[in-house]
Formats: sequence, C-alpha cells, structure tokens
Amino acid sequence: MSPSFKGSPFSITCTSCMYRKKRLAYEELTEPYFQFEGRGEILWAWNREHLDMIYKYLNGVSIKEHDYEFYNTYIHGDWKNIKQLI
Repeated sequence: MSPSFKGSPFSITCTSCMYRKKRLAYEELTEPYFQFEGRGEILWAWNREHLDMIYKYLNGVSIKEHDYEFYNTYIHGDWKNIKQLI
C-alpha cells in the first residue's frame, strides 16, 4: 500500500445531515456515494462536481477549466475506452 495511505488522515462529512467522522484510515472509508452501473462497468465519484467532470469527459464535452479537470488523469482506463457510457 502506498505510504501516503498509512495513518488515519481521512475525514467524512455528509452534506445532507450532521454526520461527521474524523481520523479514518483508507480501509475505513465507505464506498463513494455517487456510483452507478453502465455497460457492465461501475462508475463512481466522490461528489457531484467530480461526477459532473466524469460525465462531461466521457461524453466528449470539454472539461477545460472545470474545478475537477486535474482529476481526469485518474479516470479508470476502462472507463476512458467506453465513450458515451452514460
């Protein structure tokens, strides 16, 4: 496991209620909230803005200057090969 995942540096904050959890290890994180299946692949996003960037990228819409543009490098390789997935 990557050295950056050692320790308990993660936090969870619900945007719909008062749920908060701090000092979580990577293994303790819940599954990403935004996830759905399309063409046999499970797609996920950490939040709505991340989902918006993935949706636009997979549908060929420019993500230039999107707040999450940098994270397109982390889009799973299988997802990139399934354009128009959504």
